[in-house]
Amino acid sequence: FTEGAKRTYKKKSAAHRSDLEGVGNALGKIAELFVKIILVFAGILLFLFGLSFILALVVALFGFGHNIFIMDSELIYVSFPALVEFFIGSLGNSLVFQAAFLLLIGIPLLMLIYAGIRLIFGLQRTRYIGLTAFNIWLVALLISGYYGFKVFRSFSHTGVYKDSAVNEIPAGQQLKLEMIENEAFDNYYRYDEYFDIDEANMIITNDETDFFYGIPQVEIAKTTGTNLEIEVFYRARGKSGYHAEQRAQRTLYHYNLNDSVLLFDQFFKLPEKEVWREQKVDIVVKLPVGCRIFIDENMQSIINRHAHSPYRLTGETWIMTESGLEESTYEVPV
Repeated sequence: FTEGAKRTYKKKSAAHRSDLEGVGNALGKIAELFVKIILVFAGILLFLFGLSFILALVVALFGFGHNIFIMDSELIYVSFPALVEFFIGSLGNSLVFQAAFLLLIGIPLLMLIYAGIRLIFGLQRTRYIGLTAFNIWLVALLISGYYGFKVFRSFSHTGVYKDSAVNEIPAGQQLKLEMIENEAFDNYYRYDEYFDIDEANMIITNDETDFFYGIPQVEIAKTTGTNLEIEVFYRARGKSGYHAEQRAQRTLYHYNLNDSVLLFDQFFKLPEKEVWREQKVDIVVKLPVGCRIFIDENMQSIINRHAHSPYRLTGETWIMTESGLEESTYEVPV
């Protein structure tokens, strides 16, 4: 009886194990298929993610044929080549940095695309691709870091170059302040083809040749003397105080005193191949006590807003007193 029971138990156990193994194999195949689907889905996501960022990188590097792109009065982008030239300068250095930056960002994105293709098609890893890509990426990182440090260092010091002039004002003569308007420059405002950073007083436009314009700041103050004094402060940054002052001195800006009319350029510019290092132009017009001055309305855009109210100051006649500018009832001669 015992032997018979054992034989019966073994037969039933073997059949039970066979059923369990069949269920286990089926579940294993389902799990394997599920993992494959997940891996393929992950591969598609990696491929699309890498491809979309590669396209975005290409657009950033080569742009739409303009330095800036604006939609509904909002800045969409500033082209990467324009910014590189703006900060780094010479064509050779700009191209080297752009190539290094392209590899620095592009290689990880290409590796994402490569990983996505491998997951989708179940390909085996190709020998040395990862190591080669990492070595190239490391070189690109070092080159980009070098130029980044170089630019960072060139902002470490501030330099100021001062240009001053003294002019006699005949007694009873009224001085007029006026801005020389530039039609091409005004078109940028009219068609919103510019990007304005107020704190930096700079304008970036779609002009392919001269896309940077700086906005000067004019302030009116009192002098202790009896003559008209005009002080122009050119400011810039550099890797040392000396280099910053030399760069500031190279900034291009003009004003002119024609009889009793003081004419200011609408903007200042950087010389050819000069890089942007936070250049600024501040003008201080110092008037003797008793001097009358009429400020044309077109001066609003260059009046220093921290020192005056441009809308209140322009279009009116003022007289310099011991306590500062006061509105005058003097009529402007026709």
